[in-house]
Amino acid sequence: MRKLVVLILMFFTLYGGYWFVGSGALQKGMVDFLTKEHGENADLQVKYADLSVRGFPSRFDTRISDITLTDRPSGIIWRAPFFDIYALSYKPYHIIASLPHEQSLRL
Repeated sequence: MRKLVVLILMFFTLYGGYWFVGSGALQKGMVDFLTKEHGENADLQVKYADLSVRGFPSRFDTRISDITLTDRPSGIIWRAPFFDIYALSYKPYHIIASLPHEQSLRL
């Protein structure tokens, strides 16, 4: 019985570690991509107020708050209060994106 308890505790510790490492890597990767690929000098600029990853222990729920996409050559601007990306921690390649009901587009 003692071995079973130790085995279960080890499993949950490793799984929790996997989630924290995965969420940190996901957040860093998203921030790096948005700032390096779509920063101030890019044709397609992305600005946002906050980027967070939640959902412990079974999901990676990424929320980008107050997001604005600006296509500099054409002047088109899209805004939304949030952009959510969901992925199960045991199936991270299956991604679901969610947008709010109200968004704005300036042409």
